[in-house]
Formats: sequence, C-alpha cells, structure tokens
Amino acid sequence: MPFTQEQQEFIFNYAKSLKNGCASVFLGSGLSRKTGYTGWADLLKKYAKKIGLDIKKEQSDLISLAQYYVNSQSDSIELKKYICKVFAKSDDKKININHLLLSSLPLQSYWTTNYDTLVEQALEHRDLKYNKIVEDKDLRKNENSRPIWLYKMHGDVGNYNSIVITKQDYENYYDKYEMLLAKLKSEICTKTFLFLGYSISDPNIMHILARARKVFDKDSGRQHYAVMEKPKETYPNGKKNRNYKYEIIKQQHQIADLAEYGIKVVLVDDYEQITDILKEIVSIVYGKNVLISGAFEKETANNEEIRRFTENLAVWLIKNNYKIFTGYGKNLGQHIVAGAFEGCKLRTIDEQNMLESVPDVVSVNQRVVNNFNSKVFLFPFPYDVSMSKDERGDLYHRLRQNMIASTQITIIICGEKYKNDKDISGGLINSQGVIEEYEISKQQGNYILPVSISGGAAKEIMDSLEFENDYCNSELFNSLKCAKSFDAALVALQELLKKL
Repeated sequence: MPFTQEQQEFIFNYAKSLKNGCASVFLGSGLSRKTGYTGWADLLKKYAKKIGLDIKKEQSDLISLAQYYVNSQSDSIELKKYICKVFAKSDDKKININHLLLSSLPLQSYWTTNYDTLVEQALEHRDLKYNKIVEDKDLRKNENSRPIWLYKMHGDVGNYNSIVITKQDYENYYDKYEMLLAKLKSEICTKTFLFLGYSISDPNIMHILARARKVFDKDSGRQHYAVMEKPKETYPNGKKNRNYKYEIIKQQHQIADLAEYGIKVVLVDDYEQITDILKEIVSIVYGKNVLISGAFEKETANNEEIRRFTENLAVWLIKNNYKIFTGYGKNLGQHIVAGAFEGCKLRTIDEQNMLESVPDVVSVNQRVVNNFNSKVFLFPFPYDVSMSKDERGDLYHRLRQNMIASTQITIIICGEKYKNDKDISGGLINSQGVIEEYEISKQQGNYILPVSISGGAAKEIMDSLEFENDYCNSELFNSLKCAKSFDAALVALQELLKKL
C-alpha cells in the first residue's frame, strides 16, 4: 500500500531505532479487539445496569463507573475476577498478525495496559523467553537468560488483585508501583516508544498521558510515536457520523498536546493499515536477512554444480553484508556453511587491510569466528527425536516459522529428497519441507527467488509463482528463471538482490 510522507518518515525512523536496539512499544486495547476481546463499554455494561446507570451515557468516564459499582458492593473482588475470566486465554481468541509481526521485531521490552495474554502467546509462539512484570516485586526476578521484558501496567489475568480498573486503583497507582513507573521513566528517556492500539475514545489514554506528563521531557531529544485512527465521516454500516467535525477538532487538539511531550501522532485511515505499516518496518529491519532453503541427494542431477553454486552464493552474500538463515537442509547445509565461512575470512581480510596495525593471527581468526556467528544462523531440525507424525509436523512448522520470521528474502535451491527417506530405491521427490518454507515466506511477504535451473522444488515453485509483484516482472527475474547455466543464474541472482 502507498504510505503518506508522515507514515514513511515514522517507518524509517522507528526501524532505525529498532536496528540500534533502542525501541520499545506500548500496546493499548485497540490491538486486542481485532482478536475478539470485548471493549470497556461492553465489559462494564451489566455492572452499569446493576447500579441504575446507562452505559451509553457513561462512555466518557468508564473508570468512575467501575468505581461507583465497587462502592455499591464495598468490594472490588467480583468485578476483578470477572475481568480475569473475560480476558483469560481462550481457544477462540487467537493471536493476530499484528502481535506476530511485533514479536518478530528485535524489541527488548513491551509495555501494555491490556489484561489479555496475547503478547505472551505471540512471544511463546516464537519460542522467545521473557520476564513478565506485573508488580514492583517482579522486578527483582531478573532472569538474565530471558532478554525480553513484558510490563503489564494494569495487571494480569493470573492475579485478580493486580487488576487496575477503578478510580481508586488509578489514584493509588503512583504509591503502589513506584519502581515500575521509575522503569518506564528510564526507558522513555533512552528509547523511542511506539504507542499502538490507542484512540481518542479509549478510557485508558488520558490516564497514560497523565502519567506521561510526569515522565516526558519535551527537550530530552527522544522522539516517540502514536498511531491513531482518523475520525470516520461515515461508519462501515453507511451511517453518517454526526460528530465527525467535532471529533476532527478534538483530535487536532490532542495531536498538539501530545507533541508537547515528544509524541508525534501518525494518522491512519483505518486500523487495518497498522498491519501494512508493521510489515514495512519488518522489511526495513530485516531487509538484508536471507533464508536459503533447499536440499539435494547424491543422485540429484547436477549435484556438483549445485554444491559449487551454493558455496559461491554464500561467499557473495557474506561479503556483501547479508545475514544467512538456514535449516541446514540435507547436503545443502554443509555447503552454505563452507561458503559462508570463506566469505567471513575474506571479509575479515578486507577489514584488516583497512587497518594500519600489523595483523595478529589469533585476533584475525577470532574475528573470522565472530563474523560467522553474527552473520550465519543455523536452525538444524531434530530428525532422530521420537515423536508422532503430527507432533513432528507441528514442531517442524514452528521451527520454520521462527527461522523465517527474521528474514525478508527467500532463496530456494533444488529441494529434492528420497521418497522413502533412506535411499534411491523409491526415487526422488520434491521436498515438502522446502515447499512449506516457501509458503511461510510468501505469507510473510518475503521476496521469493527460486533457482529453477537447480530443479526440484525450486523449479516447481518458480513455475507456479504468480507474477503479481514488480520484482517478478523484471528482466533480472526473468534472467534468473530462464538461466541456462548456474553461473548465469548466480549473476542474475546477485543483480536481483542489489535491486531489492
């Protein structure tokens, strides 16, 4: 989708912060509603009725409404237990693509006022370890093996006492969560925040901003962003929005107010655009991350040329500052590693030649290893583990998703295997694993570059590709598709990668 200049500037700047390791995200309820979770008005509707109030007339102050109900009962336990029940993990409330895209980014901290467990589920889906902070005491449970921090400022469904919903809860917040707020202040001063899922009608937003007034320093130099939806002149059902002009004016005032605290508002026509924005950020952050998918057997035609092609490609990728991700496919994996290691040696020699000091053999060798460790990411699959066919299929699918999540380019080389998994007696077939990696890559929006001359799944995929993207319709892509030699295919592939 085409982006506005304002959106493009935000995407570029936030992606830059992510690459530099200085970005955080703050998630509001708008991100969870797409999954099917209820909004505040629906949540409190029956409680408003119990105390004789009309939820439609209380939309502007739902937090006070919650307080009125608790006052009438002299206890908040019932309401908070109900909230935990509504937002508990449920099979019909699946993580959506926006949570998955966020979990694929190199974020070290997530902040949220949401009660649900969608962020946790997205991180666990990626097999990422995290520290969950709900109360001040949780900050003492620092597990260094878990590099990701999830801060749930309004509580967690696992502990109803932690839920923040009433006016009294907000008034006591500063005293009860002093350390958590200090942590937020520290991050706001050192990282670029993206506020996502908030709107001018969200009852949380004013309380978040009230806290931010004590935290934000307009002259601190940190630029923060909030993505917000424009008021709609016409609702999806075709009805006119009678308050449209008023909402426009109110939003303009809010944008100006947020600017006072270093928060720049990025407007979208619809929250659906958030997915496209996040995809573009992922594309920029991981633009030089390449998945090499494939495999071959000793009986595969042209296997020697495939080996040489793979090694030369890996050398070129490393020398040109790409990162390689691979599942270490049969026979192919060792040649990816061999080429990548040679590329790291050549890259290290080039770096050393730019230095005036006399090279130290030990330090040079260590730098080769360091280069390799920072440029090559191997995801070998556990073939000999005892498990059912369905369990193995599910495990392999998750491994492939996690491997591909941090890439933007997928190169497919051959992709053949024995039909009976042991020897040539059953003949050769196209690898379903390679085809699955292609399908995950396509769904993620990766550039797909099959080396059709290598045969196998690569040729099948190239022949079936729908040429709906600009890069597929280019002369270079056609040169890759129609290459008559592996050398010609390598040249076409290199030129294509330079253009992407």
